[in-house]
Amino acid sequence: MKKRIKLLKKYFKKNTGKKDSEVSELIKNDLNNAFKRAETLVATKDVSKPFILRGPNIYDENLKYRLDRDNKDEEFNLEYSNSLITILFLGKNTLFYYQSEVDHINGLVNEEFTGEVKYDNVLNTELEIDNQVDRNHNPITSTVNLVLTLKNEAELVFNLRNHYEFNDDKYPEVLTEDEKYIVKTIKEAINQ
Repeated sequence: MKKRIKLLKKYFKKNTGKKDSEVSELIKNDLNNAFKRAETLVATKDVSKPFILRGPNIYDENLKYRLDRDNKDEEFNLEYSNSLITILFLGKNTLFYYQSEVDHINGLVNEEFTGEVKYDNVLNTELEIDNQVDRNHNPITSTVNLVLTLKNEAELVFNLRNHYEFNDDKYPEVLTEDEKYIVKTIKEAINQ
């Protein structure tokens, strides 16, 4: 554990650099661990292939990010020290969800919860899109949330996008193809 913490703290000290395969493998293992925990906590076999959503935990004051690439012709790969993970499983009549925060510095899964909602309990679906700009009016972050309003007026919020280093060229459409597919599939399941 000490070796891991030392390696990842050093890795996230710089905002840019070359890819590190050992760090990439550790982060991949963290995400696989969260997925296994989601399957265990949801504990039902009668569901679709899951939607796995990952973004930075922007509420963590210790959040660090890093842009990696091996050569100048490659696109940057964005990694962050803390991830918010949402995993959605669509059942015949029920949406099952799992959310957690993963601290990649130490590999721990924190603030974990799971739930389910019957499709006929959803009254409304909303899509919230928020693009933040800096003081020079340059775009810096882009957030997309899918909000489900329930009969009891509670809301379930699923974060589809939370990007730093937002780039209009990378997102020429309002939603990416993956985001469109997730929204369309969930709306179809609710309205069946």
